[in-house]
Formats: sequence, structure tokens, C-alpha cells
Amino acid sequence: MGSSLPVSIKEYMSYHNAPVVVAMSLSRHALIKHRAQLLSAQSSVLRPNMAAAPEASHQFGSIFFGQRGGVSQGQLKLTPSGVSWRRSSGGKAIEVKKEDIDSLHWMRVSRGCQLSVRVVEGVTMNFIGFREKDLEVVSGFCQQHWSMDVKTSALAVSGRNWGNVAINGKSLMFLVDGKVALEVPLPDVAQAARAGSRDSMQAAQQLAVQANRQP
Repeated sequence: MGSSLPVSIKEYMSYHNAPVVVAMSLSRHALIKHRAQLLSAQSSVLRPNMAAAPEASHQFGSIFFGQRGGVSQGQLKLTPSGVSWRRSSGGKAIEVKKEDIDSLHWMRVSRGCQLSVRVVEGVTMNFIGFREKDLEVVSGFCQQHWSMDVKTSALAVSGRNWGNVAINGKSLMFLVDGKVALEVPLPDVAQAARAGSRDSMQAAQQLAVQANRQP
């Protein structure tokens, strides 16, 4: 019986930290099978955790941003340090650091959904072109990396041309029933005039807006 010992017992014992007693009648097939199971168990223990880490940034294409030069299409990127937008044709990126963000607002508009980034003591930057399902991604990212909530707002769509005017930082807002109907950066307001019960405002891009004041 001594001459029928499997030659691989020495290899089998090398995979153990303690001495192993092997029955002399153990077949070569059973020994190989057991050694394979042992290697599989060791591999599972030693294998590093390969679970996917949360994404450190999110990028959205075909996002429109309005500036004095007009509305341009580009890409918006959310990172742990803040938000940035770059025109599709290239150029310098517009960046806002997270510590400079006062609040975040989400609303449905005529061209998809809009993310409004209100800067501390600054203007409101409106990024348009998101899909409705992007809200979950944007909201989760801002909560995780910036500890900020994205507030869902409704745009005034009643068609009424009277309401209230409010100044928020460096933005002028026209409100109807407490909802934003129009928001214009103050630097873009060329002039404002009052004639009777009618106020008139002209923007730098020749956009005229009139509103009747409630008596």
C-alpha cells in the first residue's frame, strides 16, 4: 500500500498552514478535487474587493446656457468641487465652486428641464436641456458631494402679464402667484421705466418685457 501513495500529496500539504493527515486509501481523483476546492476558497478570501466605486463626476451633453452673447449649447459637468459648463465649440469653461452655490432649483421648461444654480450674492445661472430622469442623478450627486438639496420649483405658465417683481442677488425675477415667470440677470437690464400702471423693462439684447401692476 505504501507504494500506491499519490505523488501529489506533498503539493497538497504545501497549501496548508498546519500538518494534514491524509488517509492512505484516498484516491488520486478525490485528492485533486479537494485541492481545487481549497484553492478556490483561498482565492475568494484573498481576492480584493472589486465593487465599483461611486462615480466622482457626472457629465451631461446638449445643455444650453444663456449669456449676453446669446444661448449656446455645451456640456455640463458636476464634480465634487463644483459645476462647470463648456461650449461645444470650445473655449474657456464657466465654473462655479460648491462653496459659492447658495441654492439649486429644478423645473420643467419648454425645452426639457432646467437646473438653476443660484450663486451667493451673484446671478442665477440657468442650464437647460436636462431630461426628467436626470433629476435623480443630479439630486443624488449634489446631496452626496455638496450636502445640498435640489429644490423642485414650478414655472408660472398661466399667461398672466401682471404680478410682482423681486430682486434676488444680482437677478431680477418676475413672479406670478409666487412662481417665477421670468428671470433676468441685473447686468443684462438696459433700462426700466414706469408709465401709469405699466412698467417697462428692456434687456441688453433688445428683449422688451411689459407687466401690468395690480391696483
